[in-house]
Amino acid sequence: MAKSDEKTLRQLSLLSLLLDARRPVSAHEVRESVEGYACLTDQAFKKRFFDDREDLKAIGLVVQRMRDPRLGESEAYYISGGDYRLPDVHLTADEYTALVWALLLLEERFPYETPLRLALAALGEAQGHAFPVGRPPFAGRILTAGSVEDSPQTRERLQRLEQDLAACKSIRFAYETAHSPDPTTRTVDPYGLFVIDGHWYVVGRDHDRQAVRMFRVDRMRGSISHLTRRPRDFTVPADWDPEQYRARPPWLLGETKGTDRIAVDPCLAWWVSQTYVQHVASEDESTSEHVFSVPFTDPDPLLAWVVTWRRHVRLLGPPDLIARLRAGIEAAVHKHEGRQP
Repeated sequence: MAKSDEKTLRQLSLLSLLLDARRPVSAHEVRESVEGYACLTDQAFKKRFFDDREDLKAIGLVVQRMRDPRLGESEAYYISGGDYRLPDVHLTADEYTALVWALLLLEERFPYETPLRLALAALGEAQGHAFPVGRPPFAGRILTAGSVEDSPQTRERLQRLEQDLAACKSIRFAYETAHSPDPTTRTVDPYGLFVIDGHWYVVGRDHDRQAVRMFRVDRMRGSISHLTRRPRDFTVPADWDPEQYRARPPWLLGETKGTDRIAVDPCLAWWVSQTYVQHVASEDESTSEHVFSVPFTDPDPLLAWVVTWRRHVRLLGPPDLIARLRAGIEAAVHKHEGRQP
């Protein structure tokens, strides 16, 4: 078993012990009950137990200490379960069926399909809901988005990145950019994982550039290694805002290089406002059109998005982007002239 897996299992075992206990637990009981502690020397146990408590604290699970009169001078440890207990989830039969059908529509196109299926099955059994069998009756009339990359290699990398995110470990990997086939070594403090336009990205501080950057997971090459052997390498900045990267459009995957203006039909404007709330600015709301300012890194994905919506979205400027869009449309028309539809 990999060391990272052993660490995860040990910390889960520690959590289970402390949350299930109805009283503070002594260090001796922790050492005897948690897998991975019993074989350590006294000094090694103290260090590993401390490191594990610090890791849990970093993700918001604080192990409290207290003096227990029954233990003399020794300390006891506990976690207040009430502070971390989530409210029960109660779903109606229709709500449960809708969730299962959403899963079935994404079958083989979602990296976390198996754990989600297991969670829904357990939830249905607990609440007396039957797990629907077969495809939804309306599946043929639903247009789903492109599939999220889901290869064995991607799953393995995502699992590793999730562990490094939780442990705040600096990572090093070879990375191939879209503009160069020669991989370069990058060192990153990972802050978050996001899906953008069907691809997984890890976002974090690039040590070389001393700035937050995005890295596409399927462009990583070789293995991911740790920068140090320390239990924790960095602390996520207090001003880190993951909302800036959720639902991030594919035309804004780096530093902003320009801004265009688009006019959107009212029937679509509400969706643009809600979906890209962090990434567009509303200029004007009229009865006929809604005007947005849209920053971009790469104009081509943005122009492709405009064309996709046909008459519902119009490009208003700047002039060089209008010329670029017109040239692209004319080239596409010329390429397909004379072909059967």
